[in-house]
Amino acid sequence: MCHTIEIDGHCDEEFEAVRRAFKKNFKCGWEDEGAAFAVYYKGKLVVDLWGGYADKSCLRPWTEDTLSVVFSTTKSVTAICIAMLIDRGFLDYDDYIVKHWPEFGKHGKEMITLKMVLSHKAGLIHFGEPVSMEHLTDRSKMSTLIENMRPVHEPGAKTAYHVVNYGWILDQLCSRVDPLNRSISEFFKQEIAQKHNIDFHIGLPTNHLYRMARLKKYKCCDAVIEAICNPMVAVIGAFFLSPIGFFSEVKKDVKCAGQDFTMFNNPALTQLEMPAANGVSTARDLAKIHHLLIDLDLPKGQENSEKLLSSELINQISEPTNNFKEFDHTIGNWYNKEYGFMYTKSPMGTWQLGHLGVGGQNVKTDFKNQLTFAYLTNGLETDDLMDEGVTDADGHFRLSGKETEFTSIDPKLNVYHDCNDENTPCLKKFSIMIPDTFITEGEHPDKVFDAGKIELAGTFSGESRDCLN
Repeated sequence: MCHTIEIDGHCDEEFEAVRRAFKKNFKCGWEDEGAAFAVYYKGKLVVDLWGGYADKSCLRPWTEDTLSVVFSTTKSVTAICIAMLIDRGFLDYDDYIVKHWPEFGKHGKEMITLKMVLSHKAGLIHFGEPVSMEHLTDRSKMSTLIENMRPVHEPGAKTAYHVVNYGWILDQLCSRVDPLNRSISEFFKQEIAQKHNIDFHIGLPTNHLYRMARLKKYKCCDAVIEAICNPMVAVIGAFFLSPIGFFSEVKKDVKCAGQDFTMFNNPALTQLEMPAANGVSTARDLAKIHHLLIDLDLPKGQENSEKLLSSELINQISEPTNNFKEFDHTIGNWYNKEYGFMYTKSPMGTWQLGHLGVGGQNVKTDFKNQLTFAYLTNGLETDDLMDEGVTDADGHFRLSGKETEFTSIDPKLNVYHDCNDENTPCLKKFSIMIPDTFITEGEHPDKVFDAGKIELAGTFSGESRDCLN
């Protein structure tokens, strides 16, 4: 079953394949809410697309100026602000935090460096006590809370993702080293957003709330799977859901704000300054921020006046120091994290700097190819399970289910199997969309959709592997 979804924006002719791929996401049901995608190449915005719904419940379309929560890609923007302070001589990656914040050094934190915080190696993953809304709105109370923290492991010994504390620690440090004592949000606004006409906010002004995309309600484990998408999704899901895992402790910390990521539908939270998690932007502007890091190849004698960092610092951070991934004890997967960024290799083997965010948010900059892209979505892809079962000895199965929605439902049948594939980890998975004509109102279905005879030895469009279901 395909959907009629409006896709708008522009693509340079040489990137027309990008438009087709973006449209296919909606047409085939892979993206059923709204999304935006932007690409900068050699200083030019060559792709700027958006489509779907900013709020599907009332059929409000995603438009050119729709804003969406970028989640942890905010960490990358915060890291850029810290890099600018380093470039100006107010900080160094090897500085001990106590050099600028003496009160921080209690309870075994005196040897923690800025580099450890940016690499998620400081051991300051969770507070160990509930955070109140007062802490989220009063920077002095947050300062005291951080000063009283105890590392949950020896600083520097391993890496474990600092889901939200990353931002609050760096925010406190920024205000102490910046000559104007600005928060990360204020520094970004004055030094980047206003100077470069960028529509990105850490703490959204009230007059922009009407532009926000509404996040779709989903299951947290599915959001993690889609954000980190790779063959180890079962392990990642287990780490996220484990009652003794670090994620569980983080959720206890911020229970006052909500218990799943749709808490950012609450305007009060998008208006707070949370430099690790609640940045708000368009894909176009998120990409632009990161493209301003690139030393563009300009005609001789022409200078790139918009560049955010010196060539020396750009050379330092454009690639990670270590050409290997480390196991992250919060997420349960292997990553290359340094200087506040996540590093990945492009299909061409070049390094990409950026960050991912829950639900599919992503931003990456390829310095060598002078290309940056950003993808934002409010769908946070998930499926509501309506029924499940297994085939009988003859290969037959029958499923039915119901779901309550304010708008139409788009049911699909997910088939999992290991036909001719028994020795490979995880199951093969493909989907069959159920036509609208087989959806009826009421407690019990009035019609039966016959999927027919399915030859599992064949190859199916969109087939993937699933290690969790």
